[in-house]
Amino acid sequence: KSESGIPDRMPVHAHFSSYLMNLLDISSKTLFSKPEVFIDSHFKITAYYDLDWPFLNFDFFNIEAEAMGMTLEWPEKGWPEFSPSEVLIKEPNDIEKLRVPDPYRDGRMPFIIEVHKRCLDFGINYFPRICAPYTLATKIRGVSEFLMDIMTRPEFAHRLLSFLTEEVLAPYVAAFKKEDPDCPVVGTDAN
Repeated sequence: KSESGIPDRMPVHAHFSSYLMNLLDISSKTLFSKPEVFIDSHFKITAYYDLDWPFLNFDFFNIEAEAMGMTLEWPEKGWPEFSPSEVLIKEPNDIEKLRVPDPYRDGRMPFIIEVHKRCLDFGINYFPRICAPYTLATKIRGVSEFLMDIMTRPEFAHRLLSFLTEEVLAPYVAAFKKEDPDCPVVGTDAN
């Protein structure tokens, strides 16, 4: 039936990244930076629980900001996160100092692109996720600061969002599209 497009039941997958770090004794740094470990561990947990497909989840809200130069804190068995006190833009003029990341070289962008390539090789319909512009702005500027920018410096807020969209996110999306032109890339906001 599934070949006809009508499944015999609701397909099941699950978000396991935190759990599998403990179950398979994998550090977060290893899980979220080595494509072979990331994919293999998700395949193992999918088989262990007899799920329909692996749900390859990662800290997608961090990838672009890390590639721009922010430093992540890596708990041994937890999700990596930025220090709340660290931002790339302390003052609006700091926008001039922002580094445009290369999706094939900087941070873990190459890791995610490689995961996508390997999923294509395995025949897995993997939809890459990116951090949407608003959340990315709050990551590199701070939530309160960016909200104040929207209210008191809308031109700066617009300039920052434009920069992030055109110079950071568009080239990253293009890297996925280079591998798979029909691939939908999902931008997600968290804030």
